[in-house]
Amino acid sequence: MGTPERAAIARAQDEAQRLIVIVGTCVCALGLLSTVFFISNIKLPDTQSIEENERQAEELADEKRGKTARVVSQL
Repeated sequence: MGTPERAAIARAQDEAQRLIVIVGTCVCALGLLSTVFFISNIKLPDTQSIEENERQAEELADEKRGKTARVVSQL
């Protein structure tokens, strides 16, 4: 369908896009592998929990509220 020039241009675009996808996939795979093998194994501590974080946040909020209440009562 169409002229031979048009078909040649379409085929050239197809081949170029195919190569671009192959190269992009290889780059992503190499990046993933380098990340997996070259980043050190970071060990997370077991000392902190969600409950502890929530308690600390509540204590800070209470301290801020207490300071605010003291300032307002002094006025």
